[in-house]
Amino acid sequence: MKNQTAYIGYGLALLSLAASSAGCKSRPAPAKPAASQPVAAQPPSAVATTVLIRAKGATAGRIERQDSAWLLSADGMESITCQSHDARKSRCRTASGAAVAELKFNRDDASPEEGAIKLVSPDGKLRWKLRFSREKIKLSNNEENRESWTISLKHEGKVKVENPKEQEVGVFRRSDDSGNVENAGGETLFTLEGAGRSAFPALLLVPDLTPTDRLILSAEMLARGL
Repeated sequence: MKNQTAYIGYGLALLSLAASSAGCKSRPAPAKPAASQPVAAQPPSAVATTVLIRAKGATAGRIERQDSAWLLSADGMESITCQSHDARKSRCRTASGAAVAELKFNRDDASPEEGAIKLVSPDGKLRWKLRFSREKIKLSNNEENRESWTISLKHEGKVKVENPKEQEVGVFRRSDDSGNVENAGGETLFTLEGAGRSAFPALLLVPDLTPTDRLILSAEMLARGL
């Protein structure tokens, strides 16, 4: 009797195992997750940089970057667009299409931290030459940099400006994104918004520059990381 009971128990165990195996086989395999669809790349938004120059609360100048062009404007001046044509040349025109100036850039192959920017009239005549190095920028209206204005870059947190007689005329005190332009007596003449670490606001202390030439050179210094 015991053997019969054991046999029956053994048979029931086999039936249970068979049923379990059958259930596993009939269970559908889990569905594979659907392959994720590639997301179409979005075109990068145009990099826009806007710099405001203020004098006594009024906007004395605006420099705005749109793609490869710089838009320049100031009170009493027709707006100007400077468009890059290659790595070394830009052309500037008024909103009405009149040619204003051309910029020519050159960096020394032997010393990449040195080079020059030339601002020339539409007829090719040199108006200004800006010679730059790690420690200073020289600005003059001739090829030889005679009687040049000097912008000193050696000082932490400020940029000093000297006239052709080597007399200090003022400083640009800069922070991460703004700063003040002061005369030699410490009076604030201009405030800057969005200038970053560029030294271009020092040009505001050079009275020989016309407002148009000043804005054009300022935009080029921004473009070249000076």
